[in-house]
Amino acid sequence: MKINSSKLFELRASKGYTLEQLAKKSNVTVRTLINLEQSHTSGNAVTIGKVAKGLDANIKEICL
Repeated sequence: MKINSSKLFELRASKGYTLEQLAKKSNVTVRTLINLEQSHTSGNAVTIGKVAKGLDANIKEICL
């Protein structure tokens, strides 16, 4: 499973969340979110799940 960085960015922006807000809601670091959005890492299953939950989204919405 790999995060689609552009989908992640678009969904975060559509919800009006800053990186800091999503990090807090997802219980991940801002640096992790930056790395995911800039395709520096694809994330593991746990991180992807946390980010999806923080966005109130289905995992499929942010993955390829």
